[in-house]
Amino acid sequence: MKNLFVLLLIFILTSINVEAATVDFSANKACEGKYTTLVAITNLSDSLVLQYKWDLNNDGIYTDAYGKTINYLFGNADTFLVSLIIVEKSGVIDSMSAPKEVIVYPIPEVNFQTDNLCEGKSATLKSTSTIQYGSLTQFLWDFYDDGTIDNNSGSLVYFNCGNDTTFITKLEVVDTNNCRAFTTKTTTIYPQPKASFTTQNACKGKEATFVNNTTISGDNIMFNLWDFGDGNYSTTTGNATYTYENEVIYNVKLIAISSNNCKDTTTQNITIYNSPTLNLTFSPDTVIFEGGSVMLSASSSFNNYNWSTGANSQSINVNQGGNYSLEVTDNNGCKDTKSIQITVKGISEVKLKSDILTPNGDGINDFFMIEDRNAYTKCTLAIYDMWGMEIFTSTDYRNDWNGDNLDTGAYYYVIETDKGESKGNINILR
Repeated sequence: MKNLFVLLLIFILTSINVEAATVDFSANKACEGKYTTLVAITNLSDSLVLQYKWDLNNDGIYTDAYGKTINYLFGNADTFLVSLIIVEKSGVIDSMSAPKEVIVYPIPEVNFQTDNLCEGKSATLKSTSTIQYGSLTQFLWDFYDDGTIDNNSGSLVYFNCGNDTTFITKLEVVDTNNCRAFTTKTTTIYPQPKASFTTQNACKGKEATFVNNTTISGDNIMFNLWDFGDGNYSTTTGNATYTYENEVIYNVKLIAISSNNCKDTTTQNITIYNSPTLNLTFSPDTVIFEGGSVMLSASSSFNNYNWSTGANSQSINVNQGGNYSLEVTDNNGCKDTKSIQITVKGISEVKLKSDILTPNGDGINDFFMIEDRNAYTKCTLAIYDMWGMEIFTSTDYRNDWNGDNLDTGAYYYVIETDKGESKGNINILR
C-alpha cells in the first residue's frame, strides 16, 4: 500500500508541467539628478515571494535596495549594469540571466545670447544650448521670469523692447529624452539715441560743417559715423567737417552709436555750389612811381566786394605800396579771394636802358628806351646828328623810336621830363 502511494505521488509530480520562475525589471527614462524608478517583473505571484534584492552597481552584492518597486538616484549621467534576484518563501533564489543596462541621460546645458536690447527696437534672443544625446525639442521662453511662457516657437525668437529697464529672462529647454533644464539671465534694455544734425549748403572746395544735435537719456554716445554721400566716411564724438570737390546734391547720413551699441540713423541733403573765380586786374602796372597810382579792378557778377582797404566797390585806385586783397561773394554765399602786391618806386635821375640802338627786329635794343618811362607825366625827346641838325623830335615820347632808317653812326639826344633831363650820345648799329 505504501509503495502504491509513492508511485502515485511520482506520477502526479511528473505529470504536472511546473513553469520556471522568470526575473526581469523595467526602468523609466531618467535624467541626471532625477530618481530612476525600477519595477521587478516576474511570473511568480506575490504570495510566493519573500524578498526582492537589487545590485545597482554591478559588484555582485545584492544589498543596494530592496522591494519590488524602488526609486534610486544614480550619481551622474551614465550607463549602469543592474541585477535583481528574487528570494522565494520556499528558499529558492531566482536570478536574471545577465545584468541589464539602465541609462541615466544627461540634462541639457542651457545658455542663450541676445543682441543689444535697445529701447523701442526689436531684438533677437538665440538659444546656444547643447545636449550630449538626442536633440532639443522645446524652447520655453519666459521673458520676464513671471511663470508665463511668452514664446515657445524655437531656439531663435524676437523680442520687442519697451522702455529702458532691467529684468530677468528665463529659458527652459527639453530634449528627446524629456530631460529639461533652465537658466536665467539679467536682461537690460538700454536707452536709444535720437540722431539729429544740422548743416548749410556749401561751396565746392570749401569746408562744410555738420552740427551734431544727437541726444540720449541715461547713456553716452560712444561715437558718430558720418557718411558724406560721396563714398567717404568719418567718425567723430561730436561735430564734423568735410570738403566736397564736386558741384552735386549729396545725401549725408549720421549713425549715432551709444556705449551699449544702440544705434539711430538720420539723413539730410546738402547742396554743393560751384565756387566763384575772381579775376583781379590792374592798370597800368603793379609797380608805380612816386606820385603815380594804379587802378585795381575785379571781375563783375558778384554780390559783394570786400577790399582790404575797407572799400566795397568793384574797383579801387591806390597810390601807396603794399598788399591789397579782395574777397568776393556770389548769390549762393560762395567766396573767393585774391591779393596783389603794389610796389612804389622812386626816380633819382633820367636814364637810358642802353646807349646802343640795333633796330634789326630781334627784340634787343630795337628802340630808344628810357628807363621807367611811366614815372614821367611829361617827356620830350630830340635827336641830333653830329652837325647839330635835329632829325627827330617828340613832345610825348613813348619809347617807340627805332632810328628811322638812319645810317650807322653816333647821334646826340636831349631828354626833358617833369623830373629832370638827360643828354648824351646814342650809337646806331646796323
